[in-house]
Amino acid sequence: MGNWDGLWLSAGYAGVTPLDAIDADFLDRMMNTNVRGPALQLAGLGPKLSKAGSVVITSSTAAYEGAAMASVYAATKATIVATARCWASAGSSGKAIAVALFLLCDDSSYVTVANTLLMGGLTLPWNFAASVRSLFWCHCSQ
Repeated sequence: MGNWDGLWLSAGYAGVTPLDAIDADFLDRMMNTNVRGPALQLAGLGPKLSKAGSVVITSSTAAYEGAAMASVYAATKATIVATARCWASAGSSGKAIAVALFLLCDDSSYVTVANTLLMGGLTLPWNFAASVRSLFWCHCSQ
């Protein structure tokens, strides 16, 4: 175990191209930066985290938007979300209070709308009620 309290993985290469122009080189560049990079960074730097350490992984709303020109970028960002969910399965779902406290403090004023699924990586139906806490937060500025 290491002594780092946190690790932020924020890789991003956002190439856009029409569907009929996607080739192996374009796909490889996107996957190498947006998926392979964070995976290898976590593998290499994860041992430096303390037992209570946290990992933040930046994705993109492109994973949910459905823009044809950004289909490969969206796929890489959806992949990193799914990968992070799998990595989190080794974590704990008992930290929902920390997220709620953050959303209640002034430091969260830049968060205008967030739908946060806190589940410790678990999505098993028989454990759904115990492991899933969904926070929907709307910060209204006056």
